[in-house]
Amino acid sequence: MAIWLRAWPLELVNLAPLDAAVTWEHAEDLREHVAPNLFAHLDVDRFPSSTLEALALANRAYRTDLQVGERVSFALREALFEEGRDISDPVTLEELARELGVVMPDETDHADVVADWHEGGRRGVLGSAALLLWWHRCVLPVARHHQGPRRGVTIIKDASRLTEFVGRCLV
Repeated sequence: MAIWLRAWPLELVNLAPLDAAVTWEHAEDLREHVAPNLFAHLDVDRFPSSTLEALALANRAYRTDLQVGERVSFALREALFEEGRDISDPVTLEELARELGVVMPDETDHADVVADWHEGGRRGVLGSAALLLWWHRCVLPVARHHQGPRRGVTIIKDASRLTEFVGRCLV
């Protein structure tokens, strides 16, 4: 079993490139409240200028095979958050593609990334914490991003919500 992680290009959602400092604050919040061993090496000096090419690479991998797509999606996450690599750098993406046995994306993959974004909007996805589970829209019950005086992540520790969420995923 594998998960197809659909593209949700935040630079298109927000109409601006991701802010490295804000992303680092979110990573700090997640490490403090949820996963102390993760997000450890996010490098604001080597932060990607865009995620579009990386998302297209993941799409190309999913077009090859569901498990390959999942593996590439997780490898991109690992490269960015755990290895501090710039996943917008063409050399980095070519290395990852070669290591994972995937060809570089083409125009179809780029179009699919934009199509995923439009489909998410059509289905009512409000943020990157929202997941589409077949015909259901579920909000990940562990974290909520918020704007305000202190931008960041609110961690919700509610085992019953998490259990319900996982149950809906596995139906």
